[in-house]
Amino acid sequence: MQPGGGDPRDTNLKWNGSVPLSVENDVTTANASADRPHAVVFGASVRWAAQSFHRSGTPVLACDAFGDQDTRSLSVGWRHWGSSQQAAEVARQWGQRHRVPAIEVSGSVCSLKPAMPWHQWKSLVEAAGLVVPETIPAGDLSMSKLRELAHTGNWLCKRSGSCGGLGVRQLNFDINRDFDEHDLIQQRVVGRPLGIVAFRQQSRTTVIGACRSITKKLNWTDPDDCLPFVYAGSVGTCRLPHLKWNCISRLAASLGDVLDLRGLLNLDFVLSRSGALWCLEINSRPSASCEIVEWDLTRREILSADDSLMRWHLDAINGGCPVRGNQYAHINHITSIRSTQRECPTRIKRVLYARRPLTVIPAQLPVHPVMLASGVRAWVTDIPVDRTDVPRNTPVVTMHLECDPNVPAANWIRRFESQLTQQLAMNRGDS
Repeated sequence: MQPGGGDPRDTNLKWNGSVPLSVENDVTTANASADRPHAVVFGASVRWAAQSFHRSGTPVLACDAFGDQDTRSLSVGWRHWGSSQQAAEVARQWGQRHRVPAIEVSGSVCSLKPAMPWHQWKSLVEAAGLVVPETIPAGDLSMSKLRELAHTGNWLCKRSGSCGGLGVRQLNFDINRDFDEHDLIQQRVVGRPLGIVAFRQQSRTTVIGACRSITKKLNWTDPDDCLPFVYAGSVGTCRLPHLKWNCISRLAASLGDVLDLRGLLNLDFVLSRSGALWCLEINSRPSASCEIVEWDLTRREILSADDSLMRWHLDAINGGCPVRGNQYAHINHITSIRSTQRECPTRIKRVLYARRPLTVIPAQLPVHPVMLASGVRAWVTDIPVDRTDVPRNTPVVTMHLECDPNVPAANWIRRFESQLTQQLAMNRGDS
């Protein structure tokens, strides 16, 4: 990754890193090519989605903030999204030129309004047998009540349309004066964060996997500006007791019916120490943890080597039924059993953030898997095209680790992170 991925004001089209193309040439070239795109994928970083489409042989256009070398190599064209506020419109216009849908994936920070009123969301969660933290729309609170909640230190402010933890801050009345009526004030729940991935085609919704989410606290000079729960990766896949799977499945099905969803969706939970499963929110789009779930379904031979979750997603939003009956049977089997991490391989996806200013030299990074030890494979993605100076608290690259059963994966991802950090720190002395 690299901050910015170019001048946000530059809306020229870039075709696999080549010279900018005019709109007219872009349309003509794409339509005449054997790799005519099937969709535009957009978000802050779309590498994993482009990778998923690529494995199924589905050409796509990519629109994000970084334009990393792997994103460009996995797509038939790349365009900078302009700015986070313009991303959806930029992608839609590009898709209209090619007569293909624009698909939002994880990491987009477009300004989206809530899909349903909070009280309706709460009712659906409770009807499924789950619990939800006390949550109040900011527009329903007086300033005196906000001040009272802020003083307890146990409440969060969640900005409307944000994702990946970038819009979540500790509720502090002194810095959070400018509330949008759609912002949510939510009581903090302590526990292990989980990302649940579900898939819906036509009128059928199925939970296809679960991952433990990794979050990171980003501190700034002003402590009031810190981001306590920024997304930093996923570990998976994990199993939950059968009863909890049933509750999650009921909720996913209800949400799919009410919101008329199609394709992949993600639900965020916190598993408390008491065993309660707290539902925080739904993201009605593919999430970053889908990459881990796709690996697991491939490993279990539910997904073939030339099929992918993003291809499922595209087919579903187009009204198709990519998942067949025998695949449903296998999915329902693997998500209804409780197994320990020791019984299965582990896959970790971890975003490396710069603790201090760093310089990234792409040629020095392990693009292809390397063996750190017996049964431990590691590699790096989201690599910038050129040598790049990365500011503090900015994503640098994404680390990946795949471990055999009984291998302490958490220890090895820390070692891998330490090795990369040391290498990147040495680059600051290069000319």
